[in-house]
Amino acid sequence: MDQKYIPAYQAIVKDLSKDAVNAGVLKVLDELAPMILKKHDCTLREDGRLFLMSNLALIVVRPWQLVNEKSFLESNPHTIPDDISKILDAAAEIARSRQLREVTARHIVEAVARVYSRLTIASLEMWG
Repeated sequence: MDQKYIPAYQAIVKDLSKDAVNAGVLKVLDELAPMILKKHDCTLREDGRLFLMSNLALIVVRPWQLVNEKSFLESNPHTIPDDISKILDAAAEIARSRQLREVTARHIVEAVARVYSRLTIASLEMWG
């Protein structure tokens, strides 16, 4: 990846994190990612961070909250952390299998496909 895009991804994350839903998911992600990825000797690249945060916030948390009229993160305190852990573990394994030390958005996509049936969010039956 051309490194010139990293500042753009950082700026987008900063802008999106002004929203409470995005900020809540980002907080969980930023707390967990270093611990999970350290055991794989990996880091989360900014595109992976943006991809995972925005998808969880916009495809899971926000629609659930609109339908249920309450906080997803408060009502389901373990769901997002548990699923982030599963996704990042799988993404790090994918990165390391390619002799890479950064988890990217591409690794996240592949990881979600790999662990989808084990994700708690899949049981919410929000999409097919």
